[in-house]
Amino acid sequence: MENLKKFIFLFSLIFVSFFLVSCAGNNGAANAPAAEKAAPTQKESAQSVPSGDAKGVFSGLLANKAPTYMVTYDIKGEDQLSEMTLYFKNKNMRYDSVTHEKKSSVFILDSKMYSCSYEPLMCVFLSGQTETPQTGTEEIEKNVNNYNIIAKPSRKIAGTTAKCFELVAAQATSEVCYSNEGVPLYTKSSLSGKTFEMTATEYSTSVSDSVFTLPAEPQDINAMMAKYQTGGQ
Repeated sequence: MENLKKFIFLFSLIFVSFFLVSCAGNNGAANAPAAEKAAPTQKESAQSVPSGDAKGVFSGLLANKAPTYMVTYDIKGEDQLSEMTLYFKNKNMRYDSVTHEKKSSVFILDSKMYSCSYEPLMCVFLSGQTETPQTGTEEIEKNVNNYNIIAKPSRKIAGTTAKCFELVAAQATSEVCYSNEGVPLYTKSSLSGKTFEMTATEYSTSVSDSVFTLPAEPQDINAMMAKYQTGGQ
């Protein structure tokens, strides 16, 4: 049971980390004031999205996200989670996280959710009914008008050129960078005095089917809980 609690905690931690930048805009106002921005140099202008079309370009990236990709992030600002890898292909999803050098994974396969640890190797079936996998940008997509979006210089991240933007809302300012395929490669957000930064270190739009193979035969969580409640008898 202790391992089960650990799995659920790690799964929650993954989602808290990946959705932080989205949550920062939940209370933003549609008419949030624009942040002051110094005039860009000629070099910056050549690398940036045209400032007058920043919201349109940003919205276009979100609307055309690649259905298949993998990305590994280095995370700063979280006490527990230090690295995370996401895999998406069709409706399958996999999260790998490394916490204190211990790896765990969460799989969503054919709308079924599993959680796996590797020390010891064990997988559990968590749920038979889940929604379509979410990527963490849905909140921003639904509330683009809540942000004043400012173009920033493009950056080379994880071997690809990423378009970067500053998102200004009433109570938070975030910097985000996306690949041309609409995948977030960098986020930095400050909320309640805490700074969260997530930087992609690996990125690909090719994912093997083998990535979604469970490393162990899954155990049923309901059977495990029932066994625990009856004292293991």
